[in-house]
Amino acid sequence: MEMMNNKIAIYYPQEVIVILIMIFALGSIMMNRIQVVNGSI
Repeated sequence: MEMMNNKIAIYYPQEVIVILIMIFALGSIMMNRIQVVNGSI
């Protein structure tokens, strides 16, 4: 049981970190696009 609990404890944070990185990357891309649009206008 302890082995499975440790795997879940290690696996879950990795998923959360990956999701946070994806959200941050999408946010930075959107900010870059907004800056480009503002610059073109």
